[in-house]
Amino acid sequence: MNSEQPGGLALQVPRDPGAIADAAEKVGVYCRQHGCPAESGFRLQLGVAETLNNLYQHGNNRVEDAACEWLFLRARSTSNRSSVLICLKADIGPVDLPEAALPEWSAEQGRGLYILQNWLDTFQQRPYRDHVLWRLAVRY
Repeated sequence: MNSEQPGGLALQVPRDPGAIADAAEKVGVYCRQHGCPAESGFRLQLGVAETLNNLYQHGNNRVEDAACEWLFLRARSTSNRSSVLICLKADIGPVDLPEAALPEWSAEQGRGLYILQNWLDTFQQRPYRDHVLWRLAVRY
């Protein structure tokens, strides 16, 4: 389900790795169409792709619930900020995110969290009922 509404862009993203690039691209296009500069839009688009990828790889894999097969995403843009809220139905609470340090260049993992925490102006998570909400934003 995709819809652009007066309050922003709403996407229902299937739990399918192939849907990640499509959802991130739609967010980038929406934000640029609503005043977000290209560089800021790219940072947010990359953040959405990395967050979705991490949630699919490391999130809620233990729950056999049809609602867990989807992520819900809402993007909004104002005159000086674009933001994305990603909602994941979760059987666990939010994870304590470590402060990201630049990983060794030969490391096979760990770059994503560093990128998210350093390229975005806002990268937060919080519990909400039986969901975890992820908030990403760029200012311009």
